[in-house]
Amino acid sequence: MRICWEVISPALTADVHMRPTAEKLYFYITQIGHYYCTHAYSIRRDYFSPFLILCVRAGCLRVDYRGGSYRLLAGDAMLVDCREPHYYYSDMDGLEFYYLHFEGSNAHEICQHILAHQGPLVEKQRAAALGEFLKKTLQFYDEGKTETEFDESLRVYEIFRYLHSGTGTDAAAASYIDVITGYINDHIDQRITLEELADAVSLSSFHFSRRFKRDTGYSPVEYANRKKLDYAKNLLIRTEWSITEIAEKTGFSFKGFIKLFTNAEGCSPRTWRNQHRVRTADPDGPVLPSQSQGVDTTHH
Repeated sequence: MRICWEVISPALTADVHMRPTAEKLYFYITQIGHYYCTHAYSIRRDYFSPFLILCVRAGCLRVDYRGGSYRLLAGDAMLVDCREPHYYYSDMDGLEFYYLHFEGSNAHEICQHILAHQGPLVEKQRAAALGEFLKKTLQFYDEGKTETEFDESLRVYEIFRYLHSGTGTDAAAASYIDVITGYINDHIDQRITLEELADAVSLSSFHFSRRFKRDTGYSPVEYANRKKLDYAKNLLIRTEWSITEIAEKTGFSFKGFIKLFTNAEGCSPRTWRNQHRVRTADPDGPVLPSQSQGVDTTHH
């Protein structure tokens, strides 16, 4: 008897042990899925490394966690630190929910802070928005789309926004960050200054820098440079352009690009290119990343 139907396949996720940069610097998603379950569905763990988001779409999901017994109904959401004992289950047919596991950087400290100050349940209005965000995220991966480690980290950071009960200003914060991201993308081949970014959102350099650091964890210039480096890595993998050409395409001098790239990745752009790309069987085809992808359905 089947107790769980997975109506959308989980995200294609690389083995996290193959992603040392992500583990050290970024947040990253390890698994995501959408389930329909019968009354026989249950998961009990004493310890599991990633953190867990549960968003119920229909039915009832019961969760025993931190000495409490919770009954999640449609529109409810919950954060679980899986490094602590937890048990979630369905006691009737008709349960439908999304789940997402994530790890990385200082995720443990952030989640513990949220749990300590707000508890595991997500505020009702934010829970509904979080459910829609997980749905769109799952669709993104299920369509076979990919993103840089940096953008995936921002995706998880966006989840923290939904988890944190703020003052209702998060939508405005996300909006101005979108403007900044768009400005960087439009000027990726140019030198970008703090003053230019501040002007793009009509703020003084001082207030913009402080606000951006608070909202993203990165300084504006650091954010721009990381976006540029992610773009450069795509060019290193997918084109035959020289290192000099790629430096120009990302708005750096040759020496400046070499220094920034080496400091960020621990090796030169040429070495990184040799380590991370393979050619397809078609000599005229695109150059593809060497990192394999696969479906992980072991835990949910």
